Amino acid sequence: MTIYYGGTIISMEEDRMFPEAVVTDGEKIAFTGSLADAKKAFPQAELRSLKGKTLMPGFIDTHCHVSFAGENKTQPNVFSCTSVQEVLDFIRAQSQNMKEGDVLFINGYGGMPIKEERNLTLEEMDNAIPDFPLILRTASTHGTLVNTRALNIIREEAKKAGFRLDSQDEKEGLLRNRANLLASSLGPKLMNREQKKKALDYILEECSKNGITAVHTLEGRTPKDDPDVLGLMSLRDSLPFDVRICYQTTDVEEVVSKGLKQIGGCFNCILDGDLDPHTAALREPYSDAPDNSGVLYFTDEELEDFFIRANRAGLQICMHAIGDRAIEQALNAYEKALKDTPRKDHRHRIDHFEICAPDLIEKAKKLGVVLAMQPVFDYYWPKPGYAAVIGDERADWKCALAPVLKAGIKAGAGSDWPVTSINPFLGIHGAVNHSVESSRISVMEALRMYTIDAAYIGFSEDVRGSIRSGKEASLVILSDNPLEQEKDKLDRIQVLETVYKGRTVWKKEETI
Repeated sequence: MTIYYGGTIISMEEDRMFPEAVVTDGEKIAFTGSLADAKKAFPQAELRSLKGKTLMPGFIDTHCHVSFAGENKTQPNVFSCTSVQEVLDFIRAQSQNMKEGDVLFINGYGGMPIKEERNLTLEEMDNAIPDFPLILRTASTHGTLVNTRALNIIREEAKKAGFRLDSQDEKEGLLRNRANLLASSLGPKLMNREQKKKALDYILEECSKNGITAVHTLEGRTPKDDPDVLGLMSLRDSLPFDVRICYQTTDVEEVVSKGLKQIGGCFNCILDGDLDPHTAALREPYSDAPDNSGVLYFTDEELEDFFIRANRAGLQICMHAIGDRAIEQALNAYEKALKDTPRKDHRHRIDHFEICAPDLIEKAKKLGVVLAMQPVFDYYWPKPGYAAVIGDERADWKCALAPVLKAGIKAGAGSDWPVTSINPFLGIHGAVNHSVESSRISVMEALRMYTIDAAYIGFSEDVRGSIRSGKEASLVILSDNPLEQEKDKLDRIQVLETVYKGRTVWKKEETI
C-alpha cells in the first residue's frame, strides 16, 4: 500500500481534479483526497513523495499496431538513404551474416527522396541479394519491393489465398494493393526466433517508457487464426499494459469465436488509402491531381453487409477512414446497420477521421459514433503539406479536433504506431498547437483524449482513464505539469515512472 503526495496530482475526475494524495492498494486505487485523511485511514501505508513532480493516470493509445510496430521498428531501415546505390549497398551489407532459412526484412524505402526518382528494379535486387528472400517495405507501407526469391514465396501464398499476383507487379518486383497487404502479413510467419524476441522486447520497452498503460491495438494481417492476434492473446495477461485487440478481419464468426469484442481496423479492413499516394477517398478530386478522387476499397453493399453482421453480433466496429468520401461511406453503413439492429451504446468507431466536414461531424454525433484520432499527425505533417495536395479549404478540416469536441463527440487519441512515435506528448503538443488555429484544443482536452475519453471509446471508463477509488492503479509520474508547461514546450515533458496495476514497470534512472 502506497500514499503518493508532495506534487501535483491530476486525477481527470471533474469533481476532484487535484487531490492532495492518492493511495494505492495492490492493483487498485484505494483513496484520493487530503494527505491528512490518507494517513489517518491508511496508517501502515508507505509514504512516497512526488518531490514536486506530477502524477496522472497512465496513458491510453487508442490506435496503434503493436505487433507490426515491434516488427517494423526492429528491422533494418533505409529511410535516410537518398540513392538507389546507397540502398543496394545497404542490402548487400545486411545479407552478409544471414543463415539458411532467414528472410531479410528492410523498411523505409523512399522515406527521403531517392535522387533517381524511381524504385529498385527486380534485377538490381536479385544481384544485391541472390541467395535469400528480400522484403523491402516502402516508407508509406503502401508498397513492397521484393526480389525473385521473395516473389516465389509470395506467389505461393497468394495462390493459397485464392488470387494471382498482377503481372506488372511480378515484372517490377513491386507489390501493390492486395499483394502488398499479403507481403505485410508474412512477417510473423517468416521471422526467426531471434527476430521475434527482439520485436517483443522493443514493444515492452517503448510502451512502458512512454507511460502507456493501455493500448487499443489493431491486429491481424490474415483473416483467420492470425499469428499476431493469437500471440498477443497468449501474452496479454503478462504484459505491463492492458491490451484491447481489434481484429482486422471481416470474418465476424472468427472474432466471436476468439472471444474478442472489436472488429475492423486497417490492413485488410481499410476503407481508403492515404493522401500521399492519392488513395484516400475524397468527395472532390485532389487539387494536384484533378482526375483522381482516391479509392474506396469496399463497395457500399460489401461494407453494409459487413457492418450489419458485426453489429448484430454485438461487436464494436473500428474502421480506418482518411478521406471525407470514406468517412461518409462508413457513416452511411453505420446508419443502415443500426437501423437493422438498433443499439443504444454501440460506440462504433471511425479511426483517423482525418479529412472531414461539418455535415460529417453532425452525422457522426447523431449516430453515436466515437472517434480514434491522431493529433500527432499535425505534429509531423502540418497544414501546408495537406494544402498542396487537397487545397487550402479542405486542409482546414484536417484532424478537426476542436469542431469534433465542440459537437460533443467522444474522441480518443492514438499514434498509429509505428507510423509515428507512441510518445503521447507529441500528440498532446500537436493538439494544443494545431496548425489550423480553429482546430486547437486546450491542454486539459488533449489530456482527456489520452486518458478518460480514450478509456470511454474502449468501454473501459469504469476501470481506467482516471484516478478514482476502485479503479486500476495505473499511473505515470511526469517531469513537468502539462497544465503549467509553456504550450510550445509540451513535447519536452518526460515520463519519469510508469506504474501498471500498482507495480512500477519502468523508471527513468536517477529520478524520484
